[in-house]
Amino acid sequence: MKVVILGAGRMGCAVGACMKLAGDEVILCDAYKEHIDKINEKGLDWQINDEAPINIRFDRAVCRTDGIEAQDVAIVLTSGNDTDKVMEMAMGNVIGPDTYVVTFQNGLGHTDKLQKYVDVDRILYGMLKLGGWMNEPGFVKTLVHPVCCVVIGSVRQEEKADTMAALIAEHIQTGGIISAFHKDIEYVVWEKVLNNCAFNPLCSLTRSRMKNVIAGEHGRPVMIEVVREVVAVANAKGIALEFEKAMDFIDNQSLVNLGNHFPSMTYDVRDKRRTEIDFLNGTISRYGKELGVPTPVNDMITLLMKTLEDGYDEGF
Repeated sequence: MKVVILGAGRMGCAVGACMKLAGDEVILCDAYKEHIDKINEKGLDWQINDEAPINIRFDRAVCRTDGIEAQDVAIVLTSGNDTDKVMEMAMGNVIGPDTYVVTFQNGLGHTDKLQKYVDVDRILYGMLKLGGWMNEPGFVKTLVHPVCCVVIGSVRQEEKADTMAALIAEHIQTGGIISAFHKDIEYVVWEKVLNNCAFNPLCSLTRSRMKNVIAGEHGRPVMIEVVREVVAVANAKGIALEFEKAMDFIDNQSLVNLGNHFPSMTYDVRDKRRTEIDFLNGTISRYGKELGVPTPVNDMITLLMKTLEDGYDEGF
């Protein structure tokens, strides 16, 4: 397949590396010029957990997609705040009428946004249960669970789209990260949203690692209330999340495997970038109001994150 990664940061590089190792032609696209220049100069140094890093050469690494032919698959891994800008750049070049567009972006509402640009039958989506960071431009480390880390399905659940989603999952797994096609992808995405709502803003507001939120004396009670509210909203929308099951995963997978990790939103805060709070706790608050489900903790966390963003220029 011919694949373009739109947003080749920590997660985009990991997915792109897997697909390149599976034999696909892969183009990385990212606005971070120093990172792209390093990849063009020496390839991407990619490390999974504590394994020895490997070097991967891509077919192209660019900051813009102008003049590049339509690809079979475009995988969107930018911040949700940048989706419109990236899609407007990619339409008519790397994204053509036959291109499947995949979003692995954190949160909810991304497929709705993509439908402004692409027919719904060609939209795939899923979730990444991965951690990691960029050690330096051109060097990415990925933290991988010993269970399925990438799940993908289609919006319409149409046969051709499902077949492509299953093929992408197969290629990512061939490249080194356990992946799967899932027919009921909406449920799986909500499971990931629950985890992101629980960790990302609380770690960002307290500037701490995940273990301080999951197991900390003062962080855990807040996290538990976030989880309760997300489950209540999901249930009101007909999505069968379970509080006990969610907490079991958090305590026995997230804490054990990612407790020393800083989640993605903390990097946005560190670099004084706009976060994805509107696609996470902010969406839970909005859905709660629409459905008549109280979400006071998610409401407050959303306001606090936005207050933090508002004060970037004068903060510390």
